[in-house]
Amino acid sequence: MGLSTKAKNETWRYFKLLGYDLCFGGTMYFSTLSAVEYGKTSAANRQVNFMKYFSRYSHVKDLIIHYATFFSDSEILQQVDLGVKNSQEAEYFSLFIWRMVDQMRSDSEANVIVLGSLDNSEMLQDIYYEISSFMSDCGFESVWERVSEEA
Repeated sequence: MGLSTKAKNETWRYFKLLGYDLCFGGTMYFSTLSAVEYGKTSAANRQVNFMKYFSRYSHVKDLIIHYATFFSDSEILQQVDLGVKNSQEAEYFSLFIWRMVDQMRSDSEANVIVLGSLDNSEMLQDIYYEISSFMSDCGFESVWERVSEEA
């Protein structure tokens, strides 16, 4: 269930036209764990509390919850509550983010109000930063990067 390269490029081209420079596949992420701390922890111990993690940019969490509800995606809503625990969940979550971004584009083009705004494209850089950081801290950075490249 991936997005075609054409669909991905069209989505990001649309947002770039709006003035947003996105760098998917880049290295624009920061971990809260130092390299030494990260190496001493197992993937299970790196599970990050989703709700706490997105407290800095709560609009990212709000968008994820909104679109998970919109798509009736109980698995994503469960991940919001419990976190991402394995590579299969990380892949599912990563694919969902791309699906969400495409729906954001469609909603914007259709003048659909989401979270009080007709155009949420200004949130794209925050989404990229937060998801990259979150997936890195959970130990699934490579899953996120692979899905982003293939989406």
